[in-house]
Amino acid sequence: CIQTFGTDNIVIMSNSAGTPDDTNYEEAKIIETSLGIPVLRHREKKPRGFSDLMKHFEKSGFSSDQICVVGDRVLTDVLFGARHGLFTVHVVEVLDDKAPDNKVASFFRRLENWVILPVLRVLGMRARPHKAYL
Repeated sequence: CIQTFGTDNIVIMSNSAGTPDDTNYEEAKIIETSLGIPVLRHREKKPRGFSDLMKHFEKSGFSSDQICVVGDRVLTDVLFGARHGLFTVHVVEVLDDKAPDNKVASFFRRLENWVILPVLRVLGMRARPHKAYL
C-alpha cells in the first residue's frame, strides 16, 4: 500500500486511536511507528468526522470520489464511506486470532455481519455504483 500510494496518500482513521479517547495519542503513535502510516487525529468518530478526513487530504487535492475507505464495520466504516461518496471496501475481519479485540466492537461487528447485512440483502439493498466503475 505504501509503495503504491505513498505515505502522504494513506491515513488510518480509527474510532479509537487518534480520537480524544486516545490519551496523548499514545495508541496512534504506536500504530504509526509499527506500520509507518499516519493516524488521523480527529474529534468525531465514524460515521462522522468527514471534514477531518478531507482536511488531511487537502494538500493532495483529492476529492471524495478519489478516496477509498477500507473497514470491517458496516455501521461505522461502510456507512461513513457511503454517506460521503467514498469508494468503500468492507472486509470481514481485520484482526488475526492472536490479536486482542475490543469486546464491544467484536460484538457489534458480528451483529452487523451476521444479522444486519443479511437482512439488508433480503430487502434488496445494495451498494450504489461508485464513479470509479461507471
